[in-house]
Amino acid sequence: MATILFIHGTGQRRDSVIKSLEKIRAHAKQQPVLAPLGVENCLWGDPCGTQIGEGLSVPDYAERGGSGQREATELDLELWANLYADPLYELRLLALQPSHASGLPGASAGDRLGQYLTRFAITAELHADLAQGDVLSVFETACTEVERSVTYREMLRAATDPLGPFQDALARALVAMAIALFRETKGGTLPTIQQDRELRDACVQAIRDGLGPYQAAIGESLVRRLQKLGDKLYWGMPTALLAPGAVAWGLMAQRRRGEVMDGASPLAGDILLYQCRGEDIRKFIAFRIREVPPPVIIVAHSLGGLAAVDVLVQENLQDRVALLVTVGSQVPYFYEINALHSLKRRAGATLPPHFPAWMNIYDRRDFLSFVGAGLFPGRLTDHDVDSWQPFPISHSAYWTNKDTYKVIADGVRRYLGPAK
Repeated sequence: MATILFIHGTGQRRDSVIKSLEKIRAHAKQQPVLAPLGVENCLWGDPCGTQIGEGLSVPDYAERGGSGQREATELDLELWANLYADPLYELRLLALQPSHASGLPGASAGDRLGQYLTRFAITAELHADLAQGDVLSVFETACTEVERSVTYREMLRAATDPLGPFQDALARALVAMAIALFRETKGGTLPTIQQDRELRDACVQAIRDGLGPYQAAIGESLVRRLQKLGDKLYWGMPTALLAPGAVAWGLMAQRRRGEVMDGASPLAGDILLYQCRGEDIRKFIAFRIREVPPPVIIVAHSLGGLAAVDVLVQENLQDRVALLVTVGSQVPYFYEINALHSLKRRAGATLPPHFPAWMNIYDRRDFLSFVGAGLFPGRLTDHDVDSWQPFPISHSAYWTNKDTYKVIADGVRRYLGPAK
C-alpha cells in the first residue's frame, strides 16, 4: 500500500507535528483515493532541529524567563512521550550517527548487540512483570517487529562501544513496541505498564540486563544530548512586529527576552541551521523515505519542502518516491536567487531525470509560498488554494483546507492510478 509521508516545516516539534498529522489523516479519509493510504510522519525537528540551549549568548537569559537546562525527569518524560508515539524513535536517533567500525577482527558492537537480542530469554521475574503490565501476550511479537525493522538494522550499523546507550534504547524500544501493539489490539486502551512508571522501568531494566554485559557511557548519553531540543510553539513574532503595537511588544519582549528566545529560536534557527549545515536533516528525511512502505507520496511543508527537494535531487529514490507535493514552499524562490543547496541556477540547469513528479500547492495570501512552473518548465505544476486567512496564519492553514487534499488526490490518481 502507498504511503503519504508528511515532512513538516521550520520550528515544528513533536506536539505540533502530531496535531498537523491528525488533521491530514482526518481530511485524507474524506478523499476516496487517499483514504486507503497510510499516513506517516517525518519528524526531523526533534532530533535534527535547533533550540537556544543554555542561552549563553542571550543577555540575562535565565532572569528573563529562559528555560536553560531541563531536569533529567523532564527529559525522561519527553523521551517516553516520543516513544509512546513512535516506539522506534530513540533507535532512529542512534541510527543517524555515523558508524565508527574499528576494522579489527571480531564482531562489531552492532553484531554483538544483535546477537544479544537473538539470544534474549525472558526471566521468570520479567515474565511476571510483563503479565502484570498486560503486555506479555504481545511481547514476542514486539521483539520481532523491532528486529525486522529497517531502523533497528541501521542502529546496529551505527552502534559503537560503549554499548550502554544502545542497550538502554533497545530495551525501551521493546517495551514501547509492546505497549503500541497492545493498544492497537485493544482499540487504544492503555495497558497497565503504560500507567505504572515503576513497573515500566523495571521491565526496561530487566530487558537491558538480558542484552549482554552492560557498558555504561561516560558522561551524558548521546540520546540525552540529542533530546535537548525545544518543542515550544513560537510566539508569532511576525504578527506582532507588523501590528500597530510593535513598540509595546518590543518593550514586553525585552523584559521576557529569555522566554521569547526559547520560543522563537526553533523557527529562525532551523532555517539558519539548514542553510549552513543541513546534512543531518536531509539524512533523516532520506532515512524515513526508505523506511516507510512504497510507493511514497511526499507531502512537504515550507522548509520541509526545501529539504525534500534537495534529497530527491541528490539521491535517486525513483524506486520509492512516486510523487512530491510541496506546500507553502520557498523552493522556487531559493532557486531563483541561487540559494537552493542541491541545484545551482545556471543556463541549461534542470532537475535530474530521476526526480519524481512534482506538484506545488500555494496560497496567494501566504507570503512564504511561491510558484515554480516558470523556473522548472515541464517538471512542476502549480496549484492555487485559498485559505481565506491572513498571513502568517495562512502559512499553516493548508491542513484544514479541503482544496489541499483535492489537489493531492488528483496527483495520486494521475501519477499512481488506483489506490494500491
